[in-house]
Amino acid sequence: MDNLKSAIFKTGHHSGFKAKVLAEAIQIPHQQFLNKVCMTNQESALSVFQAVDVQLATNTRHIHHAMGVLLDEQSIPTRLAEPVDLMSAVLRATTDHGGIISEVQASIEDDGMVDMQELQACIAAISLGIKSLMVLQAAVTEAAKNRTVVIDVQAG
Repeated sequence: MDNLKSAIFKTGHHSGFKAKVLAEAIQIPHQQFLNKVCMTNQESALSVFQAVDVQLATNTRHIHHAMGVLLDEQSIPTRLAEPVDLMSAVLRATTDHGGIISEVQASIEDDGMVDMQELQACIAAISLGIKSLMVLQAAVTEAAKNRTVVIDVQAG
C-alpha cells in the first residue's frame, strides 16, 4: 500500500499543478484535498472517482500504475500516439526500451534494491515501452496492409 500512497502523494504534490487548483478541479475544499493526498493520514483518502478525476486533471497515471502493481494487473493503453511511419516507430521503441534499462539500472545502482519511488519510475518507463511497442505493432501492420516500401532493397 505504500506504493499507492506514494503515487497519490506524487499526483497531488508533484504533477506540476498547485494543490489548490487540483482541489478545485475535483470539487473538494483545499484542506480536505491536502488531507486526502497526505501519505501519513489514515482517516482520509481519495475516492476512486476522485483518484480518476485528479489523474485526468493532471494527465498522469501514477495512481493507476500503483493500483496495477498491487492488483498484479497492468493495463494496456487503448489510445496510441499519432500514427507514425515504420522507421520512426522502430526508433521510438528502441529509445524507450533503452530508457527502461537505464531506469532499472539507476534504481539498483546505489543500494542494490528498488524502493517504492524507484518502482514507480520503473513502471512508468516500462509502460512507455509497452505503448511504444503497440505503436510499432500498428506501424508494421499498416506498412504490411498498404504494402509500403520501407527500405528499397533494389537500390544500390
